[in-house]
Order: sequence, then C-alpha cells, then structure tokens
Amino acid sequence: MNNMENWDPKSVTDDQFFDDFFEDDEFIDALPLENEQPMPNVVSHKKNKKNKKIFAYCFSLFFALTLFFVNSYKIVAWFMDRQEVKAQINSIIDDTSMASLNIAGATASPDNTLAGNDDIYHKFLDTELKKLSFTNLKKKNKDTVAWLKVNGTSINYPIVQSSNNDYYLNHSYNKKANSAGWVFMDYRNTTDELGQNTIIYGHSLWNRLMFGSLSQLFHQSHYSNSNNKYITLVTPSYQYQFEIFSTYTIKPELYYLTTSFTTKSYKTFLNKIYNRSKIKFAMPKSNFQSILTLSTCYDDEKRLVVHALLVKKSKR
Repeated sequence: MNNMENWDPKSVTDDQFFDDFFEDDEFIDALPLENEQPMPNVVSHKKNKKNKKIFAYCFSLFFALTLFFVNSYKIVAWFMDRQEVKAQINSIIDDTSMASLNIAGATASPDNTLAGNDDIYHKFLDTELKKLSFTNLKKKNKDTVAWLKVNGTSINYPIVQSSNNDYYLNHSYNKKANSAGWVFMDYRNTTDELGQNTIIYGHSLWNRLMFGSLSQLFHQSHYSNSNNKYITLVTPSYQYQFEIFSTYTIKPELYYLTTSFTTKSYKTFLNKIYNRSKIKFAMPKSNFQSILTLSTCYDDEKRLVVHALLVKKSKR
C-alpha cells in the first residue's frame, strides 16, 4: 500500500487487498467509528457509589451514637434530680420538728396503698401537721408559705411561692436547678388571708413525687373512703380544710386560673367549674367564699384540675 502509483487493482485479490489495507495502523486509528460514544468510566462510578455508602453509614453511626449519649445524659440527669428531691424531702421531715406516728401501723392505712414500699411516703403520710414548725422550713427556704396535704395521695409537702409562676417549674426546694421542680403557690395569692381562688401547681412525676399521685382523685372508687375528699392547707397562722367538689381534665386555659371576681362572676365561676367535673360530687356546704385549685400537667395538651371548697378554718 506504500507504493500506490504501481498498484493495479486488477492484479490484487480481495484477500490481498484487505490484508495490505489494514496493515496501516495509522489509518486504522484515524478511522471514525459510526455512532462512536465514549466508554463510561464504570470503575470510577462504582467507586464513587461505594464511597457514598460508606459516608452514609458513618454519618448514621455518628448520629446514632450522639443520640444515645445525649439521651443517656438526660436519663441520668433526670434520675439524679428525682433522687435529690427525695433527699430533700427526708431532710425537711427531719428538720421541721414534726413527729412521725407508728410507721408499722400505717401500712393498713387507706392512704398508704398509694405510697408503695418507700419509707419516705410513710413518713409524710403520717406526719402530724399540728406540730409543724415553719421556723426551720423558712431557714431552708424563705419562700415557704404553707404546707399541703391531700388525703389518699402522697402529696404532703411544704409549698413555696416566688414572684412569678416560672421559677419553681425547674428549681427544687433548695433553689437549685432541678427538672422535677417543686410544688408552688400562684404568685398572685396570699396566705395571710386566702382569696377567692388559691392556686397551687406541681409537676406530675411518674414516681408519685410532687403532683404525681393527683390522678387518684379522678377515680370514683377513691372516694369510697370519705376522708379522701379532704385537703389540708397549713400556714404559719391558720390551718384550713377543703372539701373536693370538682375534678376534670382540660386544655390549658386562663379561666380556672382566675384569682379574683365580683360577687356575681364568682358564683358563675363556681357553677361552671362544678359542672365540668367528671365525678358528680355533692356541693359542700360552707360559709366561706374561698376555694383551693390544684393544677398539673396530664400530657402536652391537657391539665388535671382539682377544685375544693374551704369548709373549716382554725387558728394555729
């Protein structure tokens, strides 16, 4: 093929022609292929896909481990907060000059069915409130304004009051940050002379601390023991007894948290909250125009509310 001028097509067979024609490598390399497409880089594509899978796996593992450690920290902190609250409760009992009755005999008490085996509740449920001294309580926390005991539950605590309704949501009795908070009175109320609606709040904790046992008041069978209708509030000057007349769950609202009324609006208020009750109580007879409201969270969307009418007041 290199001597093209001496080439005679008639003297060359077809086989010779193609053999000679394709000996020229440069010519072959220059021939364009019909519909030629570049070969995909299959190896590089597979490698990139594998790298992405490795990255996704590592990221998922990192996220899972982070979530695990964060939740573990929260659980430990939550547990420590509850243990701190229990320690404070024991300390309060020991330092307030309150006599404890026979704990062994208390196991037969109807109240004690809610207490479990924790001695801390036995102590609280058998405390003699008449011997309660606020002197040492105020040394522990000057915000102490009262003591609350709800029959048939493990609610038996000193009550604090701040200048707002936020502080004791996440601070304990010793004023240290604590997710369990403490039971506290609405900042608008006074204890020197109770108003028309005295409101007390507390977190509902699963281990019955704070208002964790308030839900007992929402069962009809709870009142087979008639004493379980009563709530005691003790202040430095007076001891008050309230009788429950309404219990219900409701979405967060301001109406039942109203603290002062005109005579007419107060009557309307009492009728409305009485009719809300899921349990039909007999309305207590009383000469007092004062109620006690207990409020706690039921879930993210509802509140447990208990209303009790003042039926007895005695000077300490």
